[in-house]
Amino acid sequence: MAVIRMVRGSASLGKRTHINIYVPDQVQEGAKILYLLHGLSDNNDDWFNNTQLLRAIGARNLIVVCPDGGKSFYSNMKGNYNYFDYISKELPDYIEKLLPFSGKDEDRYIAGLSMGGYGAFKFALSFPERYAGAASFSGVMDVIERMENATFDHSGIKDGEIGPKGDLFCLAKQAEKADKKPKLYQWCGTSDFLYQDNVKFRDFIKDMDFDYTYKESEGDHNWDCWNEQIKYILDFFNL
Repeated sequence: MAVIRMVRGSASLGKRTHINIYVPDQVQEGAKILYLLHGLSDNNDDWFNNTQLLRAIGARNLIVVCPDGGKSFYSNMKGNYNYFDYISKELPDYIEKLLPFSGKDEDRYIAGLSMGGYGAFKFALSFPERYAGAASFSGVMDVIERMENATFDHSGIKDGEIGPKGDLFCLAKQAEKADKKPKLYQWCGTSDFLYQDNVKFRDFIKDMDFDYTYKESEGDHNWDCWNEQIKYILDFFNL
């Protein structure tokens, strides 16, 4: 397994940013790719540091990319720190030419935890034709309510980014009309402080025209749960 830790200048962010990339030793041309997003208190290292990610990847013909999303909620920020633009376009345009990815939309996946679970669904529902699947673990599914009751500073997010452009309920309504839509997987622990957020989104989307799977089990907002979930979705998405 090759672990690539990259620092690269980003035009979208106006600064250098960190990226972790995990590539099996026997990776072949035509590999699938998974973008794996971190939570609010984490960075691009945390999936590697806190889970058995490398063991889970094993010998799969799969590239895993962990970008640094700051505390942006994967939105465009004031001061031209445009994280939404960066992860939706600039990053894949660069990475997918650099590595032996198949180049096919049906081989591109995205997943994340907490803030990153929100981000994964946000990107997949904003650009449903670009992703074959998206997974959210303990995701911030009702971002409007979460921001209204936030205990952290989110004033750096550009005006409008957490309105209809960032609301998963609005994005799902728009994406439902698309000809191609990603397979969606959502999980949350029943003891998680975001459990009711997840139930609310489940009840909203479950009868819509998506290939959608919801699971819950006893668990809290922690790495023990997310470690099990990342292993699970590799098989769920046939990665």
